[in-house]
Amino acid sequence: MSTATTAASSKKRAKGKGDWDAIKREIMQRVGIRALAERLGVKFVEGAVPNERGWLESFALGRDDKKPSAA
Repeated sequence: MSTATTAASSKKRAKGKGDWDAIKREIMQRVGIRALAERLGVKFVEGAVPNERGWLESFALGRDDKKPSAA
């Protein structure tokens, strides 16, 4: 594969990435991943909102944790 073809393929993937990010966010919201995690015992920081990568700050499971140590 030539460098030009590789560069063109990368551009094509990057251009559509925004659409996929929105689709993934919508799927996660509809599935209710946060609610499921909470039912399984995950404690999220009060008022936490997802960061730019979609992660929420949370506390460690199975031990005392005074400040968020997982994201």
